Amino acid sequence: MTVSIFCPCSEPIDIGHEIDPSALQLDSFPQTIIDLNTHHLLSNLNYCEHCQSIKCRKCIEPEVILKYCPKCLVEMKPDYSSCSKNCFDCPICNSNVSIHIQSPKIKNYKLKCLNSKCQWSWETGELEKSRALSRVAKSQINQTDEMQKFSKLELFYIQRKQILQGNFQIPKNITMEMINLKLNDNKPMDLEKYLQRDSITKLNQNLDQSSMTYLKNQHSNDSIINYKQSMKSIIPPKDKTIKIPPISTKLSIKTSKRCKACRNSLMKPDKEITSSKFYKLSNAIDYLPTIQIHNLENLPNRFLLSFQNPQSVKMEITISSYSSIPTTNHKVHLPITEILLDSKPDSSKNLENFVKSIPTVMLTRETKISRVELMNRSKYNFEYDVKEQGINWCCLPINIEFNSNELDKKIPIFITVKTEFYGLGYWAILDIEE
Repeated sequence: MTVSIFCPCSEPIDIGHEIDPSALQLDSFPQTIIDLNTHHLLSNLNYCEHCQSIKCRKCIEPEVILKYCPKCLVEMKPDYSSCSKNCFDCPICNSNVSIHIQSPKIKNYKLKCLNSKCQWSWETGELEKSRALSRVAKSQINQTDEMQKFSKLELFYIQRKQILQGNFQIPKNITMEMINLKLNDNKPMDLEKYLQRDSITKLNQNLDQSSMTYLKNQHSNDSIINYKQSMKSIIPPKDKTIKIPPISTKLSIKTSKRCKACRNSLMKPDKEITSSKFYKLSNAIDYLPTIQIHNLENLPNRFLLSFQNPQSVKMEITISSYSSIPTTNHKVHLPITEILLDSKPDSSKNLENFVKSIPTVMLTRETKISRVELMNRSKYNFEYDVKEQGINWCCLPINIEFNSNELDKKIPIFITVKTEFYGLGYWAILDIEE
C-alpha cells in the first residue's frame, strides 16, 4: 500500500480568486484528483517556501547548467548530446568497451565489449591520419544506405516546402542537373516532379520479402536483435553478425530548478563536476510529514496511518476527509483528526536515537537494537480509538468501508500542516491494495 500526494496544478484556474495555501480547507473536491498523472510520491516533489505549496515536475522550470561525460568527466558544449572523446558503450548490451590498437605501425583500432556474455566487437580499419574515434564511427554510420536514404528524403521535403512557399532559391547542383536533363522552364511543378523522381526511392518488395523470409526461417530468436537493442544503435541490424558501430557515451547533466509561479530557486547544485553539494535544496520530503498506511490483522476495514515529522520544530497536523468519497462512495471514518508531532531528534544520526524515531508498526526483529526497542515499547490495541505517540511520530486508526461495486480503492484525505515557519494544506491519496 502506497501514499501519494495530489498536485493541484492541473485544476481549472478561477481568475480573480487567490488561494492562500496555508488557509486551505475541505471546501471543494478537486476535479482532477481522479487523474493518476496528478498523483506523485512525496520523494518526487519539491516545496516552494515563497508560495508555501508543493511543486511537481509540471510546476517547476528546469535549467541545464552543465553537461559532462560520466566516464572521462570532461565538460562538453551545451549543444552536444554525447561525448566527443573516445568514450563508447556497447550497442548490444550497453556495457563498457575496451580499445586496442592492432598494430603500432598501422592505425587500426579494435573495440570490444567488456561484458563476458556479449560477443560484440568492431574495427575502425586502417586510418590515414589521426582522428577521434567518435568521428570515425560517425562517418561510417553516415556512409550506410539507411543514412543516405534518410538524408535524401530529408532534403526532398525541405526543398519541396521551399517550392510550395514560393522560394525559388534552388541549390546550384540541382539547377545544373536540370539543365543537363534539358528542363527548359523553371516552373514549380517541374521542379517538384524532378525532386520526386530523383530523391525518393521506391519500396523494393523483393528485398522486403527476403527480410521476412529470413526472420521466418530462424529456429530461435537468439540471433535476432530485439527492438530495444536495435533502438540503441543508429543502424537497425537484422542479426548480431553485422558489425555495428559503437555508441558514444551519452552525457550527464546538472540542472537547477525554479518555481514557475514566483521564479524562486528550488534547487541549485554546485557546478563542479565531481561535487555533490547543493547551494539550495527544497525537497518536499524535508517539509511535509511522511505518511504511510498499514494493515491491521483480523480487522479488514480498519487500517493504521503513521506520520513522521522531518522538521526540527513541532508540527501540528489535521486530518480530514469526506464521510463518503464523491467518486467511489467509499465510507471513511477518522476517530482522531488532530495530532501534534514533536521535532526530530537533533542526534538522529545516532543509531539508538534513529530507531526511536521509527513507528512501532514499521520496526522489525531483524536486528538486535530493533528487538530491544520493540520490547521497551508498550503494545496498543487499535480496535479502540487510540493513538500511539513517539518522539516525532504518531500512529492512529482509520475506518474504511469499501463500496463493493467499485474496484478503485483510492481514498483521498486532506492534510493540514502548520509549524512556526510555514503552513499549507494538501490532498494525500491512500492506495489500498488487496
